[in-house]
Amino acid sequence: MSQLNVDVITGRDGQGSPEFTKGAIITGVVTATTLNQNLSGDLTVGRNFKATGITTATGGFVGDVTGNVTGNVTGNVTGNVTGNVTGNLTGTVQTAAQPNITSVGTLSSLNVTGNISAGGTITYEDVTSVDSVGIVTARNKLNVVSGGINVAAGGANVTGVVTATSYEGRHSQVPKNAQTGAYTLVKSDSGKCVSTNSGVTVPNAVFAAGDCVTIWNDSSSAITITQGSGFQLREAGETTTGNVSLKNFGLATLWFNTGGTAVISGNLA
Repeated sequence: MSQLNVDVITGRDGQGSPEFTKGAIITGVVTATTLNQNLSGDLTVGRNFKATGITTATGGFVGDVTGNVTGNVTGNVTGNVTGNVTGNLTGTVQTAAQPNITSVGTLSSLNVTGNISAGGTITYEDVTSVDSVGIVTARNKLNVVSGGINVAAGGANVTGVVTATSYEGRHSQVPKNAQTGAYTLVKSDSGKCVSTNSGVTVPNAVFAAGDCVTIWNDSSSAITITQGSGFQLREAGETTTGNVSLKNFGLATLWFNTGGTAVISGNLA
């Protein structure tokens, strides 16, 4: 095997670059200001320029990467990455295609103008925006600086403690159910305010323990809140049960202890 020791290799004219028409195999380190060629194969640059060691491009890779990159890339890739990356990418990848990254290496910067599709789990830190149609798991905590968290279609399941400085939901608003005649409460009145100018009947075995209903007397005369057959209505602080009278323009709330008993408190006569 022959050995060539030189400091500078140029073209015949002394200005351009030499061409390796039969290829060049380098088993050591390749350092270049810019690798301005397409990469196809195992880190193959241009025509049969193959480096099996670490390749460093201080100015970046300008061409497309269409093969597999099995070494470490410390420069920027401004072309498309369509192969597998099994080494470390410490530069910036600016690509319009979808890179297939199957590595356990490091990707320090990824600039993608399109979508990222992952069949497995994505682990990340310090992400400013996440739009997920699946499950997002935060190992430590989830901080929302502004805008709040909107939970649609399925709700939220929390196995730990939820601490909130303010809460906006069903109980921050009491929907109005307006009535103009005698009215018997129904299950859907739970969590609502029944506004009426006539008497209200509380039926038996309709509501469940913990349900609440508010009644607003929207009239200048008192109205009667009647306990239905088999039901026991008790005024708060009293031992007896029975019908109660709600003052004109008065407000009272019923809290159901069971489906057959409730306590009422408010502007009662």
